[in-house]
Amino acid sequence: MIVERFHLREDNPAVTVTAYILDESSEFRNGLQRPTVIICPGGGYLFCSDREAEPVAMTFLRKGFNAFVLRYTVGEDGKRTKVYRDALKDLGDTILLVKNNAKKWNIDVNKLILTGFSAGGHLCASMSSLWKDEELKAACNISGDELRTSAAILGYPLTSMEVMVDKIAKMDNVPDWMSNFIPKANIALMGTPLPNKEEQYTYSPISFVNSETVPTYIWHTSTDGLVFAEQALRYALSLDQCSVPYELHVFGKGEHGLSVSDETIMRDKSDICEYCQPWIDMAFHWLNEVVWKD
Repeated sequence: MIVERFHLREDNPAVTVTAYILDESSEFRNGLQRPTVIICPGGGYLFCSDREAEPVAMTFLRKGFNAFVLRYTVGEDGKRTKVYRDALKDLGDTILLVKNNAKKWNIDVNKLILTGFSAGGHLCASMSSLWKDEELKAACNISGDELRTSAAILGYPLTSMEVMVDKIAKMDNVPDWMSNFIPKANIALMGTPLPNKEEQYTYSPISFVNSETVPTYIWHTSTDGLVFAEQALRYALSLDQCSVPYELHVFGKGEHGLSVSDETIMRDKSDICEYCQPWIDMAFHWLNEVVWKD
């Protein structure tokens, strides 16, 4: 396997793309164009979670994918704020990096997908619809449809700021950890601890779903205590209303941040959720039977 790291921003060395490329061998079928995934970890736009980075890449590599892990621009506890458009550009630049080196890395550009978790799911969901956004294309110095991917896989994604704000407002007792985390995450993403209605719309991927949004697989858990399952339900409904191919699975138990749900992300045994592990095979089956069937 070839592992290489790229720096995307001169002004922010923490923004990197790590490439995991399956190497050629006389024992393999050489020259095979491989499906490829770009992975966006979560972290509330305050950091990029290790749990949703390399372990996810290893899972896709085992399925014959090449994998790229993007550590995009984040707020870093107040050092940066309102990072949304910067993070979108980071993802756009990563898509272009992959496509521009497709021949070198034996990548099938028609089988390039985005995978994101939590805040990373927010970022991937945004790109799923905003790949034609003129401001974004100008930032990435392109004029065509180069930012379009073939599909997105979203794990417990934040898709609606309205749902987030309303749900927390209706809670009788907001946990201390949430009261501390949410305002910081909002400042990092939007520049404000409590977004107004216009800001809720502007920073919600659900606002931009349209008939050209890429096919999307979503998984969530009904007991997620941070990004509530209603996010996934509403997003799936929006996809359905726009006739976008999708698949949705809401598992009956499981905490937030499960990633691949196995020993590779374990701090202790409570991190393992065998009940949710099938999301991975379900997602690959969906790609092969629905997205790439033709």
